[in-house]
Formats: sequence, structure tokens, C-alpha cells
Amino acid sequence: MAKIFIYGAGAFGTALAKVFEKHDVIVYSIEKNVIEEINKEHHNTKYLPGIRLNCRATSELSMIKESEIIIIAVPSKAVRLVCGQIKKYYSGQYIISTSKGLENGEVMTKIIKDVIKCRPEKIMAISGPSIAKEIASGNPTMVMLGGYRHVTLKVKRILETGNFFIKITTDINGIQYLGFYKNIIAILVGLADGLDLGSNFKAALVTKAYSDFYYLNISHIRRHTFIDYAGLGDFFVTATSDDSRNRRFGKMLAKGTQPKDIQSKIHQTVEGYDNLMRLQDNGSLVVDKNLVNTLNKIFHNPDPQMIKDSLIEYIRSMNITTIIFDWGNVLTKGNYSMSVAGRLSKTYGINQRELFRELEKNEKQALLGHDSFLGFFRRIKKLYPNIKYNLFLRVYKDSAILDPKMMQYCKFLRKNYSLYLLSNNYSIIAPILQRSELSEIFTGMVLSNDIHMIKPHKDIFQYLLDKYRLRAENCLFVDDMKKNLRTAELARFNAVHYTNISELRKRISG
Repeated sequence: MAKIFIYGAGAFGTALAKVFEKHDVIVYSIEKNVIEEINKEHHNTKYLPGIRLNCRATSELSMIKESEIIIIAVPSKAVRLVCGQIKKYYSGQYIISTSKGLENGEVMTKIIKDVIKCRPEKIMAISGPSIAKEIASGNPTMVMLGGYRHVTLKVKRILETGNFFIKITTDINGIQYLGFYKNIIAILVGLADGLDLGSNFKAALVTKAYSDFYYLNISHIRRHTFIDYAGLGDFFVTATSDDSRNRRFGKMLAKGTQPKDIQSKIHQTVEGYDNLMRLQDNGSLVVDKNLVNTLNKIFHNPDPQMIKDSLIEYIRSMNITTIIFDWGNVLTKGNYSMSVAGRLSKTYGINQRELFRELEKNEKQALLGHDSFLGFFRRIKKLYPNIKYNLFLRVYKDSAILDPKMMQYCKFLRKNYSLYLLSNNYSIIAPILQRSELSEIFTGMVLSNDIHMIKPHKDIFQYLLDKYRLRAENCLFVDDMKKNLRTAELARFNAVHYTNISELRKRISG
């Protein structure tokens, strides 16, 4: 028998107290009437009526000292405060977060670690399709427990029951991101139900929101987690269960009720609304801007006709989650190739335009990685014998200067998009790029000399999609060369011809 301390006597905390009743369970609450009813009547009619309990309730945090496992079952906005209270009594127990929300884009387990200062292997998260009433009623339920494998295996053996099944995963962040997002889906479903828009529309709404989230977050949520219990399973419950607070919130919102009035009627935190309001203030990466803007508009003016129009507009909208940049002449300061030709022509007294044409004509094999940069130089030296290799090399390296204004803009874009580089480049430039600030701002790079393909060949675009599991329809390709943009469009990318940073800002924001 394990000693379990559950911080939070709401519906989910109480449901877990019921599930784990074969253990010594203490439930913490600040509500005296809830504590008295649990201890004397063995019920919690305020949050989970009709369920007989076999646990103790307390308002004494010091009882944490006696526990082996601490379960935090409070809304995400309260987790930091709760952790501050727990810290005083913490002595190495396992901690499990059940909160399906984020704080400024950060998962709850990170908040727990930062505040309590416990070892990361002691912290876990639980998520999945788990309606509190069904859990407490003994209905078979499958959840996921995320954390260090050797720890989750041990805790699984302690907590798993005949009807409460636990699947372990090391994707602790992934299951928390999905737990947060399912609340957003629930609100969308509730809006569609409240407006009686039908199953077809509801299916389209869920499909778009889920698929957009998948492609936006595939770089930091494991692919299989999306189709597991904490992903697809939780999303299915969200779309079909009438017991979801977030879904009820959406239905009432669709009738024109103000969010604050809905929350006062529900008497519990609506995590989807609460989190989204805080996320939009902090520019989170988790939810795409089209959805955030749509829901923000609905929250501030819940007019039924406007809600319907906004949802239809959202479904039909093009959702750009990824921006793919060319390097030369886009991210560099000035025209890269012309800059190289300009410096060499000035040094050796060669016609600049003539040299520029010869450089472009002879560089292909080097860009493909079939020839070395030295081989490229030797072909140019045959044409211009006075050119020295050391200077030729230095000019190419020195011209690879990133535009500070463009880098600043990319840092701004990184708040709402995943950024990638797709560039025709030489072997000598690749290490410079990989060591530059691009590696911190950009999620990934595809360089021609590494894969022996160059733009505008269509295969290099497909290679990038396959390598990073991207969807062309969600990608915006930015290049200064129209022939590359035409190929990108044939591959179903959205494309923008780059002329200057001001025009690019207008195209992306508009």
C-alpha cells in the first residue's frame, strides 16, 4: 500500500482518490465543507456527486511529508503557486502533474521542476481520455504516464488497477502539449454543437485544427504520440463526450453568453479558455495564429452569426506554420553573388558582369557537391589566370555575412512559425552556416552540396518535406529567384518572391 497525497479536491482529484482507494490516500482542499463531507459522509457532492469515497481529506499541507507520491490536480494557472506551497514539505517524493494546460507556453512539469527544484526523474505527467465521472464510476480507462522510463514503470505498478490502465511514455512534453490542445478542440466542438452546424462541419473543424497542430508541432512532439491515448484518444473524447467543461463552454458561448458568465455557471476553471487568453498575450508557438485570432474574436464578441462566419473562415483559411528561406540574397547582406564578383573584379581589374556570368556558369558541380570548391576555383583560374586561391576563398567566406535586420526579423517570426533553410551552397560555406546564429533560430537546414541536388529541381523540395515531416500546403517558401519559386509552387508550396525585407513583412503579415 502506497501513501498518496492528492493536492486538489476537484472532480479529477476526487476521481483519482476513488481509483487509488486501495492505497492510503489523502486529498488536500482549502474548502472546509468539502473536507468535512469527505471525512464524515465519504462523498464530494460539490465536485463529483454520487461517488462513495474511501480516503481522508485535509487542509494541512504538512501531511505531504508522510507521502510517497504527490499528485497535483489543480488548474494550470494555480500550479506555480501550489508548487511554492509544496516545496516547504518536499523530501524527494514522486510528483505527478494532471493539469492539462500551459504557462506562457511551458509545460507544467517544467514549472514543477523550476519551483520545487526536484530532480527531473522524480516528475511525471499523466494525460489521456479520462473523464472524471467515468474514472470514478469504474469504467475502463487508459491513460499515459510520461517521464523517465525506469520511474514510470515503478509508478505504473503502484497505481494501475483492474479498470485504470497506464501506458508509459518518455514523451513527457508531448502528452502535455496535446493535453492542453484538446481543450481548444473541445471549445471548437462546443461552438459547432451550440450552433447546430452538424456532424460534417464538426468533423471538418476538428480535422483542420488537429492537422494544423500536428504539422506545427511535429518537431517537438513525437509522431506516435499524436495517435496514442494522450493524442487521438483524448481528442476523440473531447469531440464526443457531453461531460467536457470546455465543450460546454463552447456550446454556451455559441448562444451568445459572455465567457465570464459561463465560468460563473460552470463553477470550475475552463482550461482551454483560460490558457488561450494567457497564450495569446505571450506569443506562444503551440497554437497557430489563425486559430488564436478566430477564438479571440469569438471570446470578445460571442454573436452567433459572427461565430458561424468566423469558424467557416477559419476552416477555409490557408494556414502557414512553416517558412522556408533561401540563403543568398535573402538572408545575406546585399546580393551575395554580385558582391563576390564585385570584390574580385575590383582586385583583378576584371569586368564585373562578365565575371558574375562565368561564376554562375561554372559553380553548378560545386553546388551539387560533385566537385570541391578548389575544383570550382581551378575552372575560374583557367579563364582568369591572375586570380589567387586564398583571396578567392576569403572573398566567398567574407561575403557570407548575414543581414542583421533579417536575422532580427527571423527571431520575431520564430515566435509563430517554424523556420527552415533551403539553399544552393558550397561545401566551404556550410560549416559557416551551421556555426552561425541560424542554427539557433532555424529548426533545420537543407544544403545542396550535402544531398547532391540543387534548386530549382523539384526533388530538393520533396527531400526537405520528407526529412522534416512537413506538409507543402503549410509551408511558405521565400526566394529571390523566380525559377525556384515556380518549382516550389508546382510542389504545392506557397511562395513569395523576395525583393526586400519591407515587402516580405507586408506579405507575411497580410
